Amino acid sequence: MKKIYHILNSKIQVNLKLEESGFQVKSFDDYYSIYFKKNKEVIDTLCYSFYPVSKSACFSMISYGIILPQINRVLKQVISNFYEYEYTLIDRAGSQLSQDLQKSIILEIVTNEEINETNLVNSCKLFNVYLDEYAYPFFNSITTLQQINDNILEKYDWKEWYKYISGLNGVHYLKSIIIMKLCNNEKGYKEFTEMYSQLVLDAINNGRTEVQDLYNTWKELLEYLESGKYLEIDNMVDGVAETIESNPTLAPKPKRDIPVLPQNTAVEQAFKKYEKEFNTLGIHFNKKITLNDYRNDLNWQSWKMEEPQNVDWKYFLLLFSGTKVYNTLSEVYEPVSPNVYYFNAEWDGFVDYGKIIQRLNLLTNNELPFTNIVCEEEGICTFEYKGKAHSWTFEIDGDWTDSSIFELFIDLVSADINKVFYIMFEGQGGIILYYDSEEYHKFESYFDKKLIRL
Repeated sequence: MKKIYHILNSKIQVNLKLEESGFQVKSFDDYYSIYFKKNKEVIDTLCYSFYPVSKSACFSMISYGIILPQINRVLKQVISNFYEYEYTLIDRAGSQLSQDLQKSIILEIVTNEEINETNLVNSCKLFNVYLDEYAYPFFNSITTLQQINDNILEKYDWKEWYKYISGLNGVHYLKSIIIMKLCNNEKGYKEFTEMYSQLVLDAINNGRTEVQDLYNTWKELLEYLESGKYLEIDNMVDGVAETIESNPTLAPKPKRDIPVLPQNTAVEQAFKKYEKEFNTLGIHFNKKITLNDYRNDLNWQSWKMEEPQNVDWKYFLLLFSGTKVYNTLSEVYEPVSPNVYYFNAEWDGFVDYGKIIQRLNLLTNNELPFTNIVCEEEGICTFEYKGKAHSWTFEIDGDWTDSSIFELFIDLVSADINKVFYIMFEGQGGIILYYDSEEYHKFESYFDKKLIRL
């Protein structure tokens, strides 16, 4: 199938006229492609991926965004493994308005290991409409740092910034103050940093310990910006452009710069010990991810897991097992364990109920026959289960999850499961497990924690 995907990508490039529009391949693997275009001070980015099913495949995801490399390079000074090519700007409004069009693009373009030329052409025609009506106007609207400051940060209330500035768990606010600082918006910078510093500090004092790590990074960034060291960082747009131009068509996806950390015998011994004990609880770690990848992860570092003697390491390893980590071999984020789901009720603006369904299904080893899952920003999630179409509508409460998702999910699948979904509450969510009676009792005894039936 790899040869098919290479041919398919070449045809898509031609049909979408990407090279004619100035886009060049940044990275490519079997299912995922990224294209970059230098546009004054920014990098316009297009992405799409395929969803393979047996010997067939269709478009599964299309997206676009804007990268300001200078912002990401500053962030990398305080978040060592921050991804250098993360979106700076996203078009949430365009994404919402184009939902019907995006669904129409998702046609089967590979059938029995053969490219379906008719569907490919039709998909690309619709894809071009999507680009012309949403992506390209968005790219043309923002080409400089000053435009972001003037047309977003100065124009909208800070609670609305998440609609434009990309970033999970408060990272969009880190990006926002970097932009204000680089644009010499001292008034806006001072007013927002003073307000937000106090807001997060009050949250911590009121028991919201989960924002402590954000506060620590926030303070570190403020100190870095106040030192003036950010002025020493080049814009790097030209460097990115040179990288693009040097890449041959369909170049292999570049690996992220994940450092090889010095040996930590205490960590290695603790992980070996608890991995064996977790296995008896039905919790198995992803063998494709290395311990070095774990140790480079932000959650690992923020939970101080490099110091097994100073923290409740067993408990934090449980939390960590329910997260996703960047795998340097596959070059994508993968679950640390398919048997644990660390659910956080607060999202970064858009609650993706489709991802919740997929993650719950992973706990069952994907035994539940969900297909064609599509989640919209209006709180509507559509899918097929055992061949029957379903549509669920959820209440919208900012970036908080409507907890009815769990009741709906369990009611739907109850006749097809032979275990029980449990949650151990933690912070703004909790650890979700799929256990039989024996596993349930073993877990509660081992961790001395109470599991609640979902």
